[in-house]
Amino acid sequence: MERKPLKSLIRGALEVSGCLVEDGKDYLEVLVPQEIAARIGMGEHQLLYFGPQKEGDGEFISYSSEILDNISQLIQDKGLFCKTNLPHLYLKREGLGEAISRKLSFLNSTYRLKQVGQRLVSYLVFHFKYSAISEEKKEGIVPVVINEMTLASPKEMTNALKSYYEESLEEREAKGGRPLEEIYSAACKIAAREIRQDAADFERGLNRRLNKDVARLKEYYGALKEEVQEVIRKRELLGEEKERELSKLKAIDMELNRKIKDQQDRYSLKVNVSLVNAMRIMMPASVITLRVKRKDKEKDLLLTWNPLLKELEPPVCERCFDTLKELYLCDEKLHCLCPQCHDCPSCYKAVCRVCHPQTCPKCGAAF
Repeated sequence: MERKPLKSLIRGALEVSGCLVEDGKDYLEVLVPQEIAARIGMGEHQLLYFGPQKEGDGEFISYSSEILDNISQLIQDKGLFCKTNLPHLYLKREGLGEAISRKLSFLNSTYRLKQVGQRLVSYLVFHFKYSAISEEKKEGIVPVVINEMTLASPKEMTNALKSYYEESLEEREAKGGRPLEEIYSAACKIAAREIRQDAADFERGLNRRLNKDVARLKEYYGALKEEVQEVIRKRELLGEEKERELSKLKAIDMELNRKIKDQQDRYSLKVNVSLVNAMRIMMPASVITLRVKRKDKEKDLLLTWNPLLKELEPPVCERCFDTLKELYLCDEKLHCLCPQCHDCPSCYKAVCRVCHPQTCPKCGAAF
């Protein structure tokens, strides 16, 4: 049996737990802090063997060893959050104005390039696990990347990061400035949208089966109703006899509705979502400050040129956090909005859904 993966796993688990480990050909020699040794049932000086040759005192380790379970308990809460740095990335300094015009359209405002600088920018990468449960079950992992300074969500970073590794970076404060609660709230909204897209085929399959079952029920109970109506017509029933048959029709309708409700409950979709882990990534980036203007109001808008992706990160809608290709500014507080969050779906007039999250101030319709 190949035990190198097991040996590597145990070595890494012990090292991150504060143990000193010396790697031999088929063994590990471990110095274990006293409190950790008591937790995992090891001596403070321990030899762990992974091959057939065992010399001296020590313990042979296999996948069924009790000590492996104890080490697993030791590290079960580690790796939920980590931090890494990506230094030595190329920073674009020229042509940023053209990059903005290619990536973003300002539909009801103007802008001018105010400043370009280089900063250490921080990103949070969240991994959400979801379980969509109905008659069947679908599970998945959804990654969400958030720029802690701008709240942009460059999801392509998850693939680009696979080719990079951790390096030391001069300890400097990364530019974020937003509360973690705000960043996590944005990540949850983005994750909800990504989960809906990921589970869309699964949901469509459930709806197809539901519609087929409901159609069969309507066909069956429709035939029963036709039989009752045919009895009334052929016998030319009147009075109490007709009322009895009509009550049968009502009972059939009630039973049909009950059966349809049972099918709807059977195919109803419940989605459970939990945060698996998070990683903070710090890297140098080109930060662009735009001065945007809507009527007589102005504000600064920060954009990031991402050196890992080698492209500009568009801003996000401040209501739904969808990435913006076409940007509206609201009249009241200059919120950045997508076309859907800039208009009332009832009266189609311009309404900021951030300033007015519940009802339209122009037509009174509830959102």
